[in-house]
Amino acid sequence: MAALSSSLLLLAAHFLTASFALELNFYRNSCPGAELIVKRVVQKHFQQDPSVSAGLVRLHFHDCFVRGCDASVLVDSTDYNIAEKEAPPNLTLRAFDVIDDIKAEVEKECSGVVSCADILALAARDGVALSGGEDYPLPTGRRDGTVSLMEDAHFPGPSFSVQAALAAFQTINLDLVDLTTLLDSLGGRSSASSHVMCTALMADESAPSSENSRQHRRSFTRNKKLTFRGSKKRWSSLMFLEPSRLGWLIVVGAHSIGLCHCGFFIDRLYNFRGSGLADPHIDPGLLDTLRHECPFEVVEIKNVSKDPKVFMNQAAAASSSSSSPFTLDASFYRGLLDYRAVLRLDQNLAFTDLTSSLAASYVGDPKLFLAQFSKSMIKLGSVGVLTGRDGEIRSNCRSINNGI
Repeated sequence: MAALSSSLLLLAAHFLTASFALELNFYRNSCPGAELIVKRVVQKHFQQDPSVSAGLVRLHFHDCFVRGCDASVLVDSTDYNIAEKEAPPNLTLRAFDVIDDIKAEVEKECSGVVSCADILALAARDGVALSGGEDYPLPTGRRDGTVSLMEDAHFPGPSFSVQAALAAFQTINLDLVDLTTLLDSLGGRSSASSHVMCTALMADESAPSSENSRQHRRSFTRNKKLTFRGSKKRWSSLMFLEPSRLGWLIVVGAHSIGLCHCGFFIDRLYNFRGSGLADPHIDPGLLDTLRHECPFEVVEIKNVSKDPKVFMNQAAAASSSSSSPFTLDASFYRGLLDYRAVLRLDQNLAFTDLTSSLAASYVGDPKLFLAQFSKSMIKLGSVGVLTGRDGEIRSNCRSINNGI
């Protein structure tokens, strides 16, 4: 009888979990206009500032990397709690105002129905589409978390080895393909901490916004060309490689758009590994360009607001084609294979058979990159989600309903 009861409980738990899974068009009855509202507000902001797409994707990534996709990164600090957004890797996040605007419009349409976590995931999707990516179908039904702690925010840094970064991504069920693909869009506004990638899935760039500069922060801030090895290999041949290594390549793709502060790669230009010389694995032309943009004497490693910035996708920045540093495409991988990656972590992807082959596949078939990018974004958006009766639906994305 005890065994039967246990089995019934497990079965009930299974059906309960299944009934609360994310689904397409979750708000079709409760708030049918929700996704259109999100799209309209994102488009308005994009028309004013195309870099907002990078900001939204980075914000979504930083949210999902800590406690799952529960909108905990949106919460402001209080007198009693230092929130996640105050952690050094998050100090240069932006686009909080976009989420606020969307939430305000959605609440007018259907109060207390649409979660901030879904709003952020949908806004990131719409930002991707506006930047040249796919308008991928995104399951919804996430609920908002009730915990946001600064000490929980830990991210792989720009000087991480491929192995170390992959290990970090595997903790949230992303693999080598996801990592390599998503990084193409993560190139964005880096933070003042060495523990954050100058990626952020299409990171953004503009001066640090005051919206994330709250009184609680003061106490914290005190204190030769590569040939296409395997370029003739097709995607099918990569499928025989272990999945844990495939996901990493997708994330790198996020560096296709956005900017990065000089302080995150200054060692590659002047004193690589203490040698007093530049990184030998960097294109001479790119080295000259970066040294011009990042003079050693003006780089402000400890003051990100004064530190110069460069486009992450130098291949697009120097191109006369339709590609641009604000377009999500496979041009970043062309640069990676030509020794024109800004970050050491990105450039190291050219030195393994798997990642260099996948990069070459993306260069040879740009649609393959966009398709895989969509798959990886959907996968990212499903990390650690709260559904059903877990969590809450915040009335204000910046605060927990009952306080912290």
